[in-house]
Amino acid sequence: MTSIIAHRGASDRRPENTMSAFRQAVTDGADAIETDVQLSKDGVPVLIHDTLLKRTTGASGSVHEYTYKELQDLSAGAWMNKRYRKEKIVSLERLLQETSTEEMKFVLELKNSNVAHKGLEEAVINLLNDYKKIESATVSSFNHRSMAYARELSEEVNIAILYAVHLYRPCEYAKIVGATELHPHYRTIDKAWIDDAINAELEVVPYTIDKKSGWKKAIEAGVTGIITNKPKALQQYLYPAEPEQLEGGPLKSNSSEQPKQLEEKGASKE
Repeated sequence: MTSIIAHRGASDRRPENTMSAFRQAVTDGADAIETDVQLSKDGVPVLIHDTLLKRTTGASGSVHEYTYKELQDLSAGAWMNKRYRKEKIVSLERLLQETSTEEMKFVLELKNSNVAHKGLEEAVINLLNDYKKIESATVSSFNHRSMAYARELSEEVNIAILYAVHLYRPCEYAKIVGATELHPHYRTIDKAWIDDAINAELEVVPYTIDKKSGWKKAIEAGVTGIITNKPKALQQYLYPAEPEQLEGGPLKSNSSEQPKQLEEKGASKE
């Protein structure tokens, strides 16, 4: 069964990494929410992708140069549409609080490749422990030293290494780092090494795939999950509604059923 991981929430329909995007991802049938974590100037884990604030808030400077209170004065949604102007930069704690009753998993990408964000691993893992989400969360990063350190901090948390190149012996490398998951760029996926990864009990979750042709290729290669900006479209692709069900409105994914995936006619079309 292929898991649906909503990249920065339902970021095709709502401002990325906002509560609006996260709530929409739940409604759209995502199995997990992927989001980016940095530290504010005063050490609060906040959910934002870019090091610089300009693109999504219009402010100057970098995330780590602002306190959490100062970040709350910025709009994280107006860049997409003025109707989202009240959306704020979300703290990781708020996300965990507001989804405490949901059976939702999380993929938390630590943005510590360009800025060190000293103490980020501890801050994230402590919050996951506090909210009893340690076993339902995956911590990921392009900084593989950080992931090895995160493994030292917790034996329970899932660890993923993100990468955009063809790794030599990725399964062996994952074991060295202490990773339980491989999160490769979608252009690097290949059935041969994915079979090896599955046999080694590693999850394989490529990023970021938004087209049906890419979903088809990934599923045929045997991936265990797909990171996408379009969770609703992927959910509908994996669980196509029967004609008589369409009249009753949108369907929600049923995790107990095996998706039809490639059996449907036209599944390979864009």
